Amino acid sequence: MKPFKPIVAIGRNRPSGLLETSSVVEPIAVALPAPAEAWADSPTFPDAVFSCLPTLFTQGCRVFTSERERDVFLLSALAVISGCLPTVTGLYDGRQVKANLFVFVVAPPASGKGVLVWAQKLGRVYHQHRIAQTDQLRQAYNECAQEVRQNKQPFEEQPPPYKSLFIPGNSSAAAFLKALTENDETGVVCETEADTLSGALKQDWGDYSDLLRKAFHHERVSYLRKSGERYEIEQPAISVLLAGTPGQVQKLIPDAENGLMSRFMFYGYDTKMDWHDVSPQSGRPALDGHFEPLAARVNQMVQRLESPNAVVFDLQPAQWAQLNQSFSEIISRPGIQQMREAGAIAYRLGLITFRIAMILSVVRMYETGFTENKLYCETSDFETAMTLSAVLLDHALLVMALLPKGGPARNRLSSGNRQLLLAGLSAEFTRAEADTIGATLGIKERTMTNYLTDFTQQGQLAKTEHGRYRKVQ
Repeated sequence: MKPFKPIVAIGRNRPSGLLETSSVVEPIAVALPAPAEAWADSPTFPDAVFSCLPTLFTQGCRVFTSERERDVFLLSALAVISGCLPTVTGLYDGRQVKANLFVFVVAPPASGKGVLVWAQKLGRVYHQHRIAQTDQLRQAYNECAQEVRQNKQPFEEQPPPYKSLFIPGNSSAAAFLKALTENDETGVVCETEADTLSGALKQDWGDYSDLLRKAFHHERVSYLRKSGERYEIEQPAISVLLAGTPGQVQKLIPDAENGLMSRFMFYGYDTKMDWHDVSPQSGRPALDGHFEPLAARVNQMVQRLESPNAVVFDLQPAQWAQLNQSFSEIISRPGIQQMREAGAIAYRLGLITFRIAMILSVVRMYETGFTENKLYCETSDFETAMTLSAVLLDHALLVMALLPKGGPARNRLSSGNRQLLLAGLSAEFTRAEADTIGATLGIKERTMTNYLTDFTQQGQLAKTEHGRYRKVQ
């Protein structure tokens, strides 16, 4: 097997073999090519990947004849399945991590990115199973409450938590946190229009972008409001699947320094608009019927993996050595060293690669009937994960070229003043206190609004309630 040396120049198609790359490894240029010149020729996943996948993914992908649709479905399916494995963990860089992935498919309208709805369908049976369980428990609760109250007895028990798989992106921050708390701190956000999520995050009532950034690493989240609402989420495990146009990317991720940029697996492309045969005679099977049994299989797998059947995943020693060597080479390239944002992408892509290998291995384990609680990655699944990450690095850099560096010009502070402003702010502060400090730097109140928004979107501040902020460590 050849060493993993992904080509990082944008607009190059990959060879067909797993882990095959050009013998020339080009450093990332500081000036990325114009998106219009690169999107149509962004790399696709090698054909060899699709012959090595577990059966669940192979069967899901085979109904899509277009390379782009096939790639989009595979990435989307990985995102959905990643949210269905709450009892699977692995040790990465000293931390226990779960399989959760963030995926953003970026393409113009009418380009085939809508196939992610079929990936979402893979989780529907499990989603409905959890809702049915909740409805049954709540019905019993209501009957018990009614009986107690008829006997003029106090009834103070809380209703059973409402559990599901999918959590709407168009939720208030409080509603999202409540859903996550009731849902065993897990959930999948799946939106075919990225504006649904970005629109909510822009509202004071819906800004939970800091939760998404923390959830990627399962970091503890606390939430308190004047109304008395309090949530303590110890290990949030959220998966995110979005589709949107290039213009919608910046609405969610305003600049390349925003922490969400490096947490997402991006897949960006453009295609020529062609009409295809939409008649029943086209040869394409009825997709609803094709994915229903696959969704039932996912539901069975998840229930089999429920506690106490938790699984601990690990790479083999040689695989750890290869992953470390490969990403060390990426990080050391001059282009990466010159672009801090690109370095953040490469760092987190290592964790993403580990999670992809975890998902493939667990699905394969289920299909082969393996029942041990300790699971080591098979060679084919590790190679597939590494190959996918090579392509995903190119796509992430392609999307990064869309974004301004350091935020919109009107929101930029000089490096010195930026540090002075952040240093002058207390660990927790009010808007009035920020205005007082800003006045000493010559920052007007209206401009301060832009700066606080900028710092919040980049994950340096968190808005705790209206007019109050805290620094994010």
